Amino acid sequence: MRIRIKWTAGRRLVAQAFVVLATTVATLGPPVSVSAADAPPALPLLPNPHSFGITVTGWSDVDPTVPLDKRRLVNLKLRTEAIYPGVSRPEIQVRILLPAHYDQTAARRYPVLYLLHGGLGKWDDWSNNGVKELVTGVAAFTGLVVMPEGGSTGYYTDWTGHADGGHSPQWETFHIRQLLPWVDANFRTDATRTGRSIAGLSMGGFGALKYAGRHPDLFSAVGSFSGATNMRYADGTHDAPATFSQHMQWSGAAIREVNFLDLATRVNLYENGWPVQDEQRQEDYRFQAVFGSPTNWPHVNPYDMAARYAAYQGRIALYSGGQQGGETDIYAYNNQFRAQLTARQVAFHWCVGDGTHSWEYWQRDLTDFLNLVYGTPIACHYTS
Repeated sequence: MRIRIKWTAGRRLVAQAFVVLATTVATLGPPVSVSAADAPPALPLLPNPHSFGITVTGWSDVDPTVPLDKRRLVNLKLRTEAIYPGVSRPEIQVRILLPAHYDQTAARRYPVLYLLHGGLGKWDDWSNNGVKELVTGVAAFTGLVVMPEGGSTGYYTDWTGHADGGHSPQWETFHIRQLLPWVDANFRTDATRTGRSIAGLSMGGFGALKYAGRHPDLFSAVGSFSGATNMRYADGTHDAPATFSQHMQWSGAAIREVNFLDLATRVNLYENGWPVQDEQRQEDYRFQAVFGSPTNWPHVNPYDMAARYAAYQGRIALYSGGQQGGETDIYAYNNQFRAQLTARQVAFHWCVGDGTHSWEYWQRDLTDFLNLVYGTPIACHYTS
């Protein structure tokens, strides 16, 4: 009898639950259908997400409400041994601007612009400063824009030394040997030299010139916006090694939003447990921690690689402000590089004048560069 009472009580509870559920459904009404037009567009499929040394850990829309007939920002999170070796390595991020109608034109192949951020910057700098609107404004460019993380002061280089904590990032390996073929394997790109261009601002301008000089087989156009063009340039006033040394002292191998405040990412020469006070020795140590011994510098320095830019047949563009607004050194570097290109009979696009080291000018630089490479070249936007 006791078992029967429990079973009866159980049936009563189940019946009451069904009544509550039915009442709730009746109150809510019939299911609401979402039309295809109202639903957020699906993310493009990644056919080869874990390839070329990259492991994808996140793939998302920056704004899921953007329709497929508009340019669309997406965000990639990944891990790679090239930047952080080990099991607990943190994520690296890449932002990608997709063309309009990308998912609706299955047979089409698109050109790719690799766009690099500056020193103390990060992967979303360009997208936070109007890249979508700028690229949309140049109708002749219909391709993808890939904006990768490059480290706060990673200098787009495979470090030969290490930071205080032992970290030795391999940025060139990540960008050139991993990310570039990964993009071609996962998107409908024109995976040829003709289909690729590269540009960047400040440190990213140096990186774009460096990659283009070292890999002319991979890119067909290069743009440097306020970029350093000679890492060895020093005349007592414009001292590239001293500026570089300061970067290594304060940010080194750090990545913003990952480990920027971690002192282990700084680069210093120590003796008996204390930083060496001789500034020249620190400068030399920091420089070689990133670029290696002086015998290696001609292989990574744009000024020394000037003759290689002849392969771009005039599609190398240099942008710089003048003697103000943080551009004094940049102007000197670019003016020297211009003379070197001219001496090597290398054709180039030159845009220099009264600009400052600021987004207002880098945005205009990008528009000018896209028109130069993909559309109709326009007049230089600087005032002199």
